[in-house]
Amino acid sequence: MQLVYLPSTESDLRWLRQYYEQVFVAGSQAARQHIYATEAALLANPYLGRQGSDNTNVRSLPISRTPFVCIYRVDTNEIQILRVWDTRRDSAD
Repeated sequence: MQLVYLPSTESDLRWLRQYYEQVFVAGSQAARQHIYATEAALLANPYLGRQGSDNTNVRSLPISRTPFVCIYRVDTNEIQILRVWDTRRDSAD
């Protein structure tokens, strides 16, 4: 099983980097470690996250000690990261 960030995450990851480079520099290194830990947890247990309320195969898993959540789905051979969502944003964005 492999973990794949889909193109839909590009703006999310750009914002995440910008946030930790410009807004919360002191948390940058810790956030990076929490992201790596989330990736490792997903690879070890792809169904760890909470299933969406619409009963699709889309799941979400908070990235510990950050305001971000990983939105993903499990496919046959890969875990597809759909979004890395900043939970402080309006979900209609």
